[in-house]
Amino acid sequence: MTSLDQVRRQIRRKSRNRDVARTPKLGSLRLLGAGAAVAAILGAAVLYVLLARLLGVDWYLKPPGDRQPTIPIADQQKLLADLVKIALGLAAGIGAAFALVVGYRRARVEEASSHRDDRRLFSSRYQDAADLIGNEKPAVRLAGIYAMARLADDWEEQQQQCIDVLCAYLRLPYEPVESDPGEREVRLTIIRLITAHLLPSATQSWQGRDLHFTGAVFDGGDFRHAVFSGGEVNFSEAQFSGGKVDFTGAQFSGSTVDFINTQFSGGNVSFRGAKFSGGNVSFRGAKFSGGMVEFAQAQLCGGEVDFSHAQLSGGDVVFTATLFSGADVRFRLTRFLGSDVHFNLAQFSGGTVDFSGAEFSSGTVDLNDALFFGSTVKVSEAHFSGGTVDFNHAQFSGGIVVFIRPSFFSGTLDFGQAQFSGGIVHFDFSEDSFVEGTVNLSETLLDANGVKPSGLPTGAIAGLQLPNWL
Repeated sequence: MTSLDQVRRQIRRKSRNRDVARTPKLGSLRLLGAGAAVAAILGAAVLYVLLARLLGVDWYLKPPGDRQPTIPIADQQKLLADLVKIALGLAAGIGAAFALVVGYRRARVEEASSHRDDRRLFSSRYQDAADLIGNEKPAVRLAGIYAMARLADDWEEQQQQCIDVLCAYLRLPYEPVESDPGEREVRLTIIRLITAHLLPSATQSWQGRDLHFTGAVFDGGDFRHAVFSGGEVNFSEAQFSGGKVDFTGAQFSGSTVDFINTQFSGGNVSFRGAKFSGGNVSFRGAKFSGGMVEFAQAQLCGGEVDFSHAQLSGGDVVFTATLFSGADVRFRLTRFLGSDVHFNLAQFSGGTVDFSGAEFSSGTVDLNDALFFGSTVKVSEAHFSGGTVDFNHAQFSGGIVVFIRPSFFSGTLDFGQAQFSGGIVHFDFSEDSFVEGTVNLSETLLDANGVKPSGLPTGAIAGLQLPNWL
């Protein structure tokens, strides 16, 4: 079965599940009319008798021997005439109520008919767009993509379904090298249309809608300045294999964004300047084996960003000048197997950054000139078996930085000319921590009023190079 056949099947399946407006079940008009007439006659009669008794003109209702008028005949006639008017007024009121019921019924029927016409029109547009998307020619498929996006703007009730169709197209099997260039243009157009509806300036917003890209293949795409403020955005098991996928300036403020088990094997994926202020963004289990993934100048100031169990075996992962000010960022059990990871000039001013159980076996983790003045940075039971972790010229002036029972088999943990001026920096080292490898603190600087790191042994340990000021 071809990819286009799969598109047709998915769209038809969704089409069968759509609601159809039906004429509301309103009671029989004859029964309503008869009921209203009976109610009017009975109501008028009952009201007439009650008022007659209250006004003392009910002598004619009594037995023949007791019929003694208590009010002059002329006054009685006037009162009886008034009673007739009141009773007729009641009957007229009931009739007016019946007219209102009939009018309401007619309005309901007309409304249902209008909805039915709208649904019929939308359904026709949906099927037409679906047929175009399933066409063999890329130009025709492009027309179908635009038609489906316009329908999503017009059909609020089924907007999510129209978006699902666009996302489903991206999930179809795709080989960037072997596919027709026209197919790539169709896919990039879908991404552009989705992004256009996620911008703050969008006239028709799709913010808060679910976007499912599970298993999709991306060799380019522009999500710049998109706002993910709700709903679920799912890139799980997607493949970023080439080109540039750009999230520059995007905002993640309340949504759940999953890159779980995603593969970054080539190209450039950029989150430069993106802002993570709420919700959850997960790269759990992701594999970085080539290209560049960039978070330079991003702001992680809320929510959770999770790289736990990720594997960085090639390419570059860049956090240069990134601000960690309130998010919970996790690198638990992450494996640094060959990538160059850059945290130079990063600022850790709040939140938590956790490297517990991480494995550093090759490549470089660069924290040159990083600033630690408010975050809690935890490196607990990490394993160093190769590569370099470099804190040269980093400044520790606040917050908490702890190294708890790390294991060194090879490689280097180098603090270069890091400066300690405040906060809490704690090392929990012992002779058992070192098999091979080096931890170099010999050139670090302590301010005159600075706080010495705690936990460092005073005796000599092979592989541990201590500063003179200790």
